[in-house]
Amino acid sequence: MKQFIKIVIVCIFLYVPMKSETYNADFSLKTSEVMPYKISNLLFGGFIEFVDDVVDSPNGIWAQDLLDRGFDVPNSDWTTSASWKIHSEGYGEYQTKLNPGGYNKRGVYEQYLSAKNTWTGSMLGVYQNVFQNDSVGFDFYLYFKGNIKKNANYEGLYLYVFDTTMTRLLKFYALGNPDSLNWRKTSVKVAPTKGYSRVTLLIAIIGDGWVSIDEASCMPSDNVKGVRKEQYDLLKNWKPGVLRFPGGGFVNCADNYWAESIGDIDQRKALIAGDGYRRMDFGYDEFIQLCNDLKIEPYIVTRVQNATPEEAANLVEYCNGGEVSTWGKIRAQNGHPAPYKVKYWEIGNEEFYFGDTYLTNYPNFYREMIKKDPSICFISCFDLWQSGEGFQRVMDSVGSITNIASNHPIVLNIPTEPATDEELYISNSCIGSNMLNISNTFEGWLINGGYFPKVKQAATEWGYSYEFWPWSPRDRVESGGSLDLGIYMGDQLFAFIRESKSLIMANITYQMNFIRTGFNKNTNERSIFGTPSYHVMAMMSNHFGENVFNTQLNSPTIEARTIKGLWNPNGHPWLDAIATGNNDTIFVYVINKHPKDSANVKMDLDTIPEHTDVNVYQLASSSYMDANTYENPNFVIPKEYKWEKAGNYVFPPHSFTILAVPRNYKPTDTSVNSDIISFNIYPNPTNDYINIQHNPTTSSPAIVSIIDILGVERLSGSLDGTSANNVLDISFLPPGFYYLRIGSGTNVYNSRIIKN
Repeated sequence: MKQFIKIVIVCIFLYVPMKSETYNADFSLKTSEVMPYKISNLLFGGFIEFVDDVVDSPNGIWAQDLLDRGFDVPNSDWTTSASWKIHSEGYGEYQTKLNPGGYNKRGVYEQYLSAKNTWTGSMLGVYQNVFQNDSVGFDFYLYFKGNIKKNANYEGLYLYVFDTTMTRLLKFYALGNPDSLNWRKTSVKVAPTKGYSRVTLLIAIIGDGWVSIDEASCMPSDNVKGVRKEQYDLLKNWKPGVLRFPGGGFVNCADNYWAESIGDIDQRKALIAGDGYRRMDFGYDEFIQLCNDLKIEPYIVTRVQNATPEEAANLVEYCNGGEVSTWGKIRAQNGHPAPYKVKYWEIGNEEFYFGDTYLTNYPNFYREMIKKDPSICFISCFDLWQSGEGFQRVMDSVGSITNIASNHPIVLNIPTEPATDEELYISNSCIGSNMLNISNTFEGWLINGGYFPKVKQAATEWGYSYEFWPWSPRDRVESGGSLDLGIYMGDQLFAFIRESKSLIMANITYQMNFIRTGFNKNTNERSIFGTPSYHVMAMMSNHFGENVFNTQLNSPTIEARTIKGLWNPNGHPWLDAIATGNNDTIFVYVINKHPKDSANVKMDLDTIPEHTDVNVYQLASSSYMDANTYENPNFVIPKEYKWEKAGNYVFPPHSFTILAVPRNYKPTDTSVNSDIISFNIYPNPTNDYINIQHNPTTSSPAIVSIIDILGVERLSGSLDGTSANNVLDISFLPPGFYYLRIGSGTNVYNSRIIKN
């Protein structure tokens, strides 16, 4: 019996440039040929470090919008914090200063305000400018004590909300009167102010007297257990398998003692660490809570420099010890009675920079940490660019007591001679393929030393660092958010999967052209978004199977000018593809690296029958230089639609695509439905006309339309349901790819046509 197919199109905004040329390629896989190793979502992990805008800033993961909320970093004259400013109005004798101490016993200073002989309407206070979402308010609190006497009808401490020029009062809230002896907490919910993306918060004393304030806090009301909602949503969509924390170079800062970053966030130490002030309100408890909520494996790096093995062992006990253990009891007192069961632990960060001390430090730390939890997985860190002899020298000391040997493949791509944007893009698109040779070398060291398979490898910090070079017309910051680096991301993830016999984990560096935080210069609004690199990572993290299939690929290769300083792309295929899967779905990942041409690919998917409905997820745009920016954060985002598997698939230039192919697809049984229609479209490709031949089963007319690749309807009309043949004149259409769509009742037929 003849089989008829009914297709439902979800989205047709597949980008295929009208003027692009097309090259041919072939891809095939055998579902019976599965590689002898499996992959997990650990390959799609991340690395969160206390630097830049990642955690403790008005755009960071932690939703605190006030800088130096504990008044611990003084300005030049010690009148207030370097992050706060003083404001006074009216007449009075005013004094502001930072006094040692405060509500926070681990803090450094408190803010002191004094006013005498004030007139009605006078005030003295400190203020900061903060972002606000004009549809979301703030949760505000602070601790204060003092003695304030009435001035006319007002007395006490107030919170004022001004515009940023402080010429328009938007709202104000009474915070109450202080106690002269005891610290008191006061809280208010600040309603949003429509039309304002930034406001000024002023904490002011009204009346005569004095007040000390400490530990002020201002968080958007939509925070998720203290995590900024925009950041939480990005992590939730990404689904990383593992997150590394808290560094990086930050780990070894002398002031970074982990026990100062647990418990009550209003009793935490101000860390003057690394390149500046670090307030760890987002400490170990908060980090692990976030991981647990999103089902992410937490991965902790311990300090080695300026630390002792006992310090690291105590951190293991705090995280994993029972309630009766010394530090497990403290964790329970902090509100977390159940052990965190943190599995992954790295001893130090890039300790190879400190010479041979690592050869003795690592074993000492290992011995103390394993006493606290023998089940944990130990990670050591190696210089990826060292010699095999250097690798072996370190492994002689740590090889028998490490589980994962990690490296940090952070790359630069800076030409030392003039290069075009296209040449840089082509080079970027093959960095991961080139890095595969380096990870292969690392794997060889493990195998030749007899450490594999007990010891695996991991890329626990990786990413692309865009640097300025003077002859490039491109904006370096914008380029970091471009589709260019999305293609790099896909290429590098391909390399990790191909190396997953020995490479079991990879952690993208959060701030390296992956997640962007800043503000929209047109609207002054906060802007937090994923770059195309982020979207490629999320696409793969959400669509993968543990099995890796053996695949065959035939594609033209790159032949480009060799440029000093740039990774060499020559010899790599323009089209690259790999496949993973599980019992239900095969995921075929395809990168068309060509800057201009589409790839017409014959897709041989083994036992998958023709006319199978395939879910397609694609990241593409009109140019590889198109970027997500603070002003347009969703310019390059994935599109989703359906493809009826039938022969070849055309992949647009500079694109990343996932084909999710069901393994147990059952076509719709249409033998009992006389209303379902069948069509034969010819010729295709065509110059002027197309014939639509069908077996009419109903007298109802069918609606026909032709849609271009941008989703614009170019022709619409009806077919005679009683006639077996209809002719459409499409001579007026420019050459290119189009979709022919025919609908009859609830049934839809779709076909792709090519106009010469």
